[in-house]
Amino acid sequence: MPQPATELLWLLTAGSVTVLIVLAALVVSLVLHQRQVAAMTRAFHGELLNAHEAERSRVARELHDGLIQRVAILSTEVAHLEDSKRLDRPGFAAWATSFRAELHELACDIRRIAHGMHPSTLDNLGLVAALLALAEEVESTDELRVEIMVEDPAVRVNPAAGLCLYRAAQEGLQNVLRHAQVGAAAIRLRTQGTSVELTVADSGAGRPAGTARSGLGLRSLEERARLVGGTVSFRSSPGKGSELVVTVPA
Repeated sequence: MPQPATELLWLLTAGSVTVLIVLAALVVSLVLHQRQVAAMTRAFHGELLNAHEAERSRVARELHDGLIQRVAILSTEVAHLEDSKRLDRPGFAAWATSFRAELHELACDIRRIAHGMHPSTLDNLGLVAALLALAEEVESTDELRVEIMVEDPAVRVNPAAGLCLYRAAQEGLQNVLRHAQVGAAAIRLRTQGTSVELTVADSGAGRPAGTARSGLGLRSLEERARLVGGTVSFRSSPGKGSELVVTVPA
């Protein structure tokens, strides 16, 4: 082969290798950039969830420590009116009794809303007590019978993981109320090796294929679990009920 042709072949080979190296560098750069964007997005979602939870906690405290106290003061004032001479006026006693009953119901509603936004029981008494209180609340307000099964009553998790499991129980029960068309659900809490697992299950109507994981609440729960190193599994099919399983490190 003539010398010029050999040089041309080497130039073409070198050029091809250079192009491949540049393309590979571009691909690696794009992959690294996508990973960086994904990491930044996850970090943003995590900060957003934490900020949202902090705001819920603040509002819950204001409801409990502010509005409920003001309702209690109003109730006391009505009691003073009942003891005054105005009690002799026709119909006043009945009105005062009815008004005090309304104030009591209002205080209960505010307490329920505050507890739903951020459960003080979880902070003060732990996860098991908070789940029992949640079950009692759901049974009284939504007429859904909730069975609590705790294999280890002394189970302990860090506050972030405990809040994740509590939100999982809330989300699971809301799914039962919205989709299951059944009057009972079960919550099971157990330790699995170095993890704690919470399951919310029902034997209701289930959900059609392709829609089980489409809810915003479930996606938010998955993000919560990821932030504490946990996982979320949700299974549902028509006529076979649903099962939500959340596992977090113990």
